[in-house]
Amino acid sequence: MHKARENPKRIVKSQTKYPPRVISNNWIAIPAFFFINWPIIFTPIVGDDLINPFDLYRQTNGSIIEVIKYTLDFGVYAHIAPIGMLTGGLWNYSWIASQELTGLSHQAFYIATKVVIYTLFIYTLQRFIKTLLPTNFSKRGLVEILSVLSLSALLQVHGLWSNDPVTNYPLAGMLSTIIGVWCIINFVNLMDRYTSMRFYSTASILLIASFWYEMNLGLLVALPVYYVIKKRHLKTQGMKTSFKVSRLIAMIGLPLFIYSSLRIANLDAAGRYDGTTVKLGLDSLETWFLLNSSWIPFANVYTANYLNIPLNFKGGLVYFTQGALLIMATVHLIKNSKGESTLKNFVKNDGFNLVYKMVPFILYAFSATASHSLTPKYQNEINVLGQVYMSYSVVLIVVCAFLCVLILVTKFKPVILLVCGIAIANLAVNTSISETFNSSMERNNQLIKSLASENLQVRCDALENWKLMNWPDYYRDGMELGLKYTFKEIENSNFCSD
Repeated sequence: MHKARENPKRIVKSQTKYPPRVISNNWIAIPAFFFINWPIIFTPIVGDDLINPFDLYRQTNGSIIEVIKYTLDFGVYAHIAPIGMLTGGLWNYSWIASQELTGLSHQAFYIATKVVIYTLFIYTLQRFIKTLLPTNFSKRGLVEILSVLSLSALLQVHGLWSNDPVTNYPLAGMLSTIIGVWCIINFVNLMDRYTSMRFYSTASILLIASFWYEMNLGLLVALPVYYVIKKRHLKTQGMKTSFKVSRLIAMIGLPLFIYSSLRIANLDAAGRYDGTTVKLGLDSLETWFLLNSSWIPFANVYTANYLNIPLNFKGGLVYFTQGALLIMATVHLIKNSKGESTLKNFVKNDGFNLVYKMVPFILYAFSATASHSLTPKYQNEINVLGQVYMSYSVVLIVVCAFLCVLILVTKFKPVILLVCGIAIANLAVNTSISETFNSSMERNNQLIKSLASENLQVRCDALENWKLMNWPDYYRDGMELGLKYTFKEIENSNFCSD
């Protein structure tokens, strides 16, 4: 009886101390992440992120109602992603409106968006790690620091040669991944303790994820697989779950039915776009392998070398300060990872749960990369290790979480040292690629900066210099028309003389 009273007190004591430590660690870890990885945040605005705010504003006459209609219509046509398209449209509209209402610069809005989404990404990674760990894991306070260290080691810049979710397309890449991972986390918790509230919240997140971006459709497979595995495991333990299969069918069936109906109704649109048609064969397998492998440290070095892009490493006080922060984080982790391997303290059931919980996340990553590798568009674009697309962010968060769990569970200190060394070297590579990226897109930067200039000639020169780059005609014309229309509407003057 004495021991029975003692253990609950220890648990309560641990729980009451845990939240302040999390807050304390993140107050240090999150700002440290942005200082260490500033080259990822301060990258040029390129691709759709550059043209869409202006082109959309022109096509919808600056009307938020028209933006809603336009994006919802587009989101049920070629790509079946109405929620993601609507959110992206409202974000693009806000990007322009914020300049008019608050005077916030175009570049500042973009940076602020990335800061918010990366903060959410880090919190999601931490929650992901804690979901995998046993509930009574004693060193969970280290998750916050370790998550930032591992992310700094594996996060790579590919913007020079790829549509890269690390540096661009924050809503399609990182935010889509955040929603998908939270859907699985909620589902895992639902299987552990079923309640009606958890069921409806999980079903809602699944619906949002499925129609945010099509790479999240793999959740419709990952969740049922985990359901079967978990239910079978509970049965071997002589336990049952209140989560009936009929409810699972309803949860999965609704988004599947809606997606299938919209896709069948718009088969002609899907067939005309290489990003939504399906092409099976060796090319799809090769692309899938590359998409699943490009998280490997320094894959971007291989790509840069393959494409003959020079990497110019420069030291300096900032770099050495960033390196010192990574070393301090490593020392903190090692200092607080004393004792024997926690694996020895695992009961058999903890080990099973850890493995089972990994399954839906692995399936999510593999299905996300498959959604791109099965299409001719990305089979043509992704031919070398280090060339990526939006699914890179899914693979990244899964690998980071598994790496952190491995370190926390085994307390294998040499791995922590290795991760620190990779992070320091990765920082140098990312800085070099980001500098080359910025210099190669300097005309993009100058065009955006010219929005704040009161000198018409400065704006004209920036636009003409930008048009000299090797853009497709539709892109050059769309950007010019959208920029001139938007500037005229907001500033009530011409962006450039006609």
